[in-house]
Amino acid sequence: MKTENDKTQSIDKIILDAREAYYRAILDRLTDAILVAFHIPGDDNQLVPFIGYGDEATNREALTHWIAIALQNPDLPMGHAALPHLVRRFEARYHRILGNEVCYADELLTVVLS
Repeated sequence: MKTENDKTQSIDKIILDAREAYYRAILDRLTDAILVAFHIPGDDNQLVPFIGYGDEATNREALTHWIAIALQNPDLPMGHAALPHLVRRFEARYHRILGNEVCYADELLTVVLS
C-alpha cells in the first residue's frame, strides 16, 4: 500500500515530467521556426562548430542547445514570446558566422510570425 509520502513523490514526478515535456516541445517549436526562417537544413552539421556545445551531430541539435542556453537569460520572455528576440540574436550570430553583416530580422519576423 502506498504511503502519503509515496503519493506525493509520484505526483511530483508527474508534474516534473509534464514540465520537462512542455519545455522540450517549446524548444522544438522554436528550433523549427528558426531553421525554417533561415532556410537551414536541420540534418546537416555546418553550424555545429559555431553554436551549441560543438559536440552535436546536426544543426537541429546545435540550434536547440543554443536556444536552451539563450532562454536562461532572465531578461528574455518565456515560451513562444521569446521567438522575436531569438530570431534577432540568432540572425546577428548567423551573419557573423557567414561573414555577412546584413540584417534582415524584421523581414524574417514577418515570415516567422505570420
